[in-house]
Amino acid sequence: MKKYLILIFCGTLLSCIKKEEPKISNSFESSPKVVEPTSSDICKETCEAVDIKICNSLFQEYDKCKETKKESTCKEFISAFSIALPKTVKCTNTCSKVPFERSITYGCDEVDKSGYPKITERSAHLLTELKFKAAIDLLLSDEFYSILDGALSEDIYPLIEKARNKK
Repeated sequence: MKKYLILIFCGTLLSCIKKEEPKISNSFESSPKVVEPTSSDICKETCEAVDIKICNSLFQEYDKCKETKKESTCKEFISAFSIALPKTVKCTNTCSKVPFERSITYGCDEVDKSGYPKITERSAHLLTELKFKAAIDLLLSDEFYSILDGALSEDIYPLIEKARNKK
C-alpha cells in the first residue's frame, strides 16, 4: 500500500511540473532559447508542524551516537529513532492538494538546520553502521523499511539485505 502511495505521489509530482515548449527568438540565432521552469512551477510538499521534542531528541542522540558508534552511547539514539519512525505527520502536495502521511522523521528534516544530508538520511546511514542487536533489529523492522524512498532506498536496501543474510 505504501509503495502504491509513493508511486502515485511520484506520478502526481511529475504531472504537476509545467512543461513549456522551447521559445525560439525571431533573430538569426542558430539555437533556440529554452525557457526553464521556475520554482513556482514545481509541486512541493507542505506538512503540519512536527513534534519538536521528538526531533530535538533525535538530533541530540544522533550526534552522541555518531561519535562512538558504541552500544552504550547509541541506546538512546536507537530509542529516539524507534519512537520517531511510527509517528506520522499530515502533509499535502501543493499541486494535487491530496493529503497523505509521512514519517515524522521527514518532518524533522524540515526543521533540521545542520545542512545536508538531513536527519532521516543521516540516521538511516548511521543505523546501517551499528553492529549490535537493537540496531540490527531496528534496521530490519517494518517501521524502518517504510520510511525508505528514492535515493535513500537505493543506498539502504542492499545494506538491509546484507544484514538479513547475516542474521
